[in-house]
This record gives sequence, C-alpha cells and structure tokens, in this order.
Amino acid sequence: MNNNQNKMTHHLLKTPLLFMLLAIVAILFSVYGAVIMTETGQANNVNRTWVIFYYQYNWLFALISLVSLAMLIGMNEQYKLWKTSFLLIFSFVVIGSLLVANLMVPMMFPDRQHDAQYISISDADKLLKEKESVYAVEINGDAVAYPRRFIGLPHIAGTNIGGEDIVMTYCGLSGLPVVFSETYNGRPTKFEVLGQTHNNLLLVERKSGELIQQITGVTEFSQSKLDTYANQEMSWGTYKKLYPEGRVYLYKFDRTIDSRLIASFKPKLKKQYDPEQGPLFPTLALKDNRLNNKTRVWGVIANNKQAAYTKPYLQTMPLINTKIDNIPIVVYYDKELDVVNFFKREINGQVVKIAKIDTYGNSPQGKLERFPSYNGLMWMVWVHFYPETALY
Repeated sequence: MNNNQNKMTHHLLKTPLLFMLLAIVAILFSVYGAVIMTETGQANNVNRTWVIFYYQYNWLFALISLVSLAMLIGMNEQYKLWKTSFLLIFSFVVIGSLLVANLMVPMMFPDRQHDAQYISISDADKLLKEKESVYAVEINGDAVAYPRRFIGLPHIAGTNIGGEDIVMTYCGLSGLPVVFSETYNGRPTKFEVLGQTHNNLLLVERKSGELIQQITGVTEFSQSKLDTYANQEMSWGTYKKLYPEGRVYLYKFDRTIDSRLIASFKPKLKKQYDPEQGPLFPTLALKDNRLNNKTRVWGVIANNKQAAYTKPYLQTMPLINTKIDNIPIVVYYDKELDVVNFFKREINGQVVKIAKIDTYGNSPQGKLERFPSYNGLMWMVWVHFYPETALY
C-alpha cells in the first residue's frame, strides 16, 4: 500500500512539471516568431540570420507550439491545473502569436503584383501635386509612374511596360525603389513582403520559397541575381512633361486598416528621415562617416563594384563619362528637370564618349540604353550593404 502511495505521489509531482514545461514550450516557440518577424525584433537589433532561420523552419515552430498547446489542454481537462479562463487567454496568445509571425505583414502590405490599377495622366493630375515624387519606369517608349504616396503601403505593384512584365518594389525605410523582372528562373513569380532587415525591404517569392533582400536583388538560398530594370525619380510635373501618354499607378487606400497604418507610420518615417536622429531600427553598421547617415544618394552597381553620387556633387558635375568595374557608364544630371540618369555608354557594341545627352538618352552618337540605378536612398542603408562603395 505504501509503495502504491509513493508511486501516485511521484506521478502527481511530475504532472505539474510536465504541464509547465509544455506551457513554456508553447509560448516561447510562438512568441519567438512574433518578435523575430515584426518591428519588435528589429527594434531590439535582432540579427538578420535569426529572421532567415525562423522563415526556414516556421512550420516546425508552429507544429511544436500547437502540439504542446494541445497536450496542455488535454492535461488541464484531466487535472484542472489552470482555470478555464486563463487557459483560453493563454491559447489566444499562442495562436495569435503564430498568426502575427506568419500572416500579419502580408496582410498589412497587400502586394499588387497581379492586380494593380493604373490610370491616365489626366485622372492622376486630379490627385497628385506638381512637386510630388514619382518613380518613372520607361521601357521601349512605354512609361509608368509610381507615385511614392501610392506605392508606399503595398510596397509591390506589377504590370507590363513596353512588352516586359515587371514588378516595382519600394522600401519606405530606405527610400529605395527597385524594379525586378516578373519572372525568376524562367517562371512567373509571386512576391510578398516578408518584413525588413537592416532598414531595407525583405521579400519572399512564394512559388520558389526564395527570400530576396531588395537592395541586393540576390536570392538568399540559391544566390541568384534577379534581373532589374531602370527607374528614375522625378516630380509629378516633370513626369507629365516627359511622358504625356504615360500611365500612373493608383492605390485607393480602400481598406479600413489603411488609414490607421498610414497614421502609425507617419511619426516613424519622420524620425527615419530626420538627419539629426539615428535610424528607426538599430541594425545598421553606421561605421562610415563620409556623409550624414540620412543623406540621399544615387547608387549604381556594375559587376562587383559600386559607386554612389550625391545630388550636390552632380549639380557641379552634371555629365560624367566613367567606368565602373570596366563597364562604361555615363551619369547625367538634368538640371532643368532635376532628374539623375544613368546610361550604358555603348552604341552598337562600341564605347563612346558623351559630350551631350538628354534625359531620354538621346545623344549625337545615338540613343543610349538606361542602366539600372538605386535612386535617392539613404546613405546609411547603401553603405551598410556596400561598405566598399566609391563615393562622389
């Protein structure tokens, strides 16, 4: 009899310990993801590799959390260790954290890769101010403007421009627009916003499962470089002059949550763009003091070399014939239109020296091909990813 009593006592002692262990596992594995994959983690300087690790094994984290929670509920039915109300709250936190970690960001930023709306110049003129910033993408004479105001929330919008299927992406934290090809490895893509690391957009391509850091355009797992297209930053008034037959991307802000998101982002972005304050998220190296961290630069990458130009420099040197890693490039700042342009300095395979050119790329030697650039992003983000960059 005494032996049976000892066994029962031992069992009862083990039950609360196992119960608490399951509770700890369920809450830790779920909350971990909610922290890692949201602003909370970046605000606490969480390493980028942690974000990648969670993304790769999020199914395992979710499985462990949910199995632990199910076992917890079963044990509580038998031993009544927690009140039902507390168990409901606990379950809500676990499941809610998993939803936050895996679904919140795509729901906040609704990609418009395959259902973007475009309007005419005349219709857009009723909505946009003359000096409002837009990003113009021109391919084969066809042009589309992406107003910063409209691309800032969805971050992603796609269409066909001049016979090429493209995806415009925009990161508000770094101020960077990048235009990617709609295909990857010969297949159509489905881009979504996964989050941000180092104050720059982190994208996920759902069909392949690849992650892409926007500023590098390199896939995380296969280390492939996505094809990109050129874009130009300009005012709305300038776009109308240059491309009077162009189209304009429109985001209607027609979801209930949109106005709340815009209101919550406004003070954060104000801090991010304030030259007297540090970055919103302390995940940048900030070791290069050649410029103020918030100075906007126009960057270009050729093979394995990078160069960045400030607008004050280009105002004194508006036409530059140069080579970056042996790629001949001409940099042209149109003072009248206030537009920075990069062109490949070749015509029919021959390198040329350009003495005169316009924003369309027309020169006495012929029309030059645009060269993809990184327009108007913050120095602190550019130099974090490209610490060996030349600076002009």
